[in-house]
Amino acid sequence: MEPVDHQKIQENAEGIYEAIAIIAKRARQVNDEIKAALVREMADVIPPATDDGEEKEFNYDQIRISKSFDKIHPVSIAIKEKLDNDLEFRYRDEE
Repeated sequence: MEPVDHQKIQENAEGIYEAIAIIAKRARQVNDEIKAALVREMADVIPPATDDGEEKEFNYDQIRISKSFDKIHPVSIAIKEKLDNDLEFRYRDEE
């Protein structure tokens, strides 16, 4: 992760705390999307069984899929989206 100028982070936000809250919310959304994609990918991989019917200790397909998802960093994605002005945010209407 690289250092980011806090002035750039605050653009289109009322202050640094609001900007961080926006980034944190988006990072949680990205994380949820990644988790859902990982679950879908893992569902396609059937664990191999041994002769006695139990699963093998290592499933290399699952390890490969897990490693590919480990390279994704939700906070970095959210920060980049904020800096690129790709995030839209709004407050819920209070009634």
